[in-house]
Amino acid sequence: MFIVAPIVGGLLGCGRIGNAMVVVGNLLLDFDYETTGRVWRVPHPTFRELAVSALHERVTTLRRLGCNASSAAIQAELADAFRESLERPLESGTLSDEEWNHARQNTQILSAPTFLQLHRPEGAVAPMRSLKISAEVFIYAKTLRHQGKDLELAVRADQRRITAVRFNQPSTAELDTLRIRMLGTPVADWG
Repeated sequence: MFIVAPIVGGLLGCGRIGNAMVVVGNLLLDFDYETTGRVWRVPHPTFRELAVSALHERVTTLRRLGCNASSAAIQAELADAFRESLERPLESGTLSDEEWNHARQNTQILSAPTFLQLHRPEGAVAPMRSLKISAEVFIYAKTLRHQGKDLELAVRADQRRITAVRFNQPSTAELDTLRIRMLGTPVADWG
């Protein structure tokens, strides 16, 4: 028997617990890329620009794919797909009272100011220096010493190789040459 809780989900992880199979994930109906980018604490605007651009490319939604189905319709489609692929009957279910109580307790712990501030140096959130967009795509803030000057830049790395570079300084022929030199190289080569 396979129990489907009423949550729209795409496969991010799964496993077996005793006789149960647990499937965890999500499908994005819609997503506000620009607002997400605005709330990040970033070291400079070029980091944000490169990250939002990568989000648009690597994170999609059902709306972007042309799907305007209701949440209920999507849940029904997923249930049918799970039933077919697992070759098992489905039984609709909900969380037990014990599971709900456990979830409420965890919510209180995880939303408490003491927990939320665990990683804040002296209560302030430091600007991020790296951001994981997807399994193989990261955005990094770098500072390079080049010809006696410190250059602030953001790089995109796909499978640990630099695929995009944005300097936080006005473009020059010298920076364009450096950018071209960096493209395709391992991100680790650039400090």
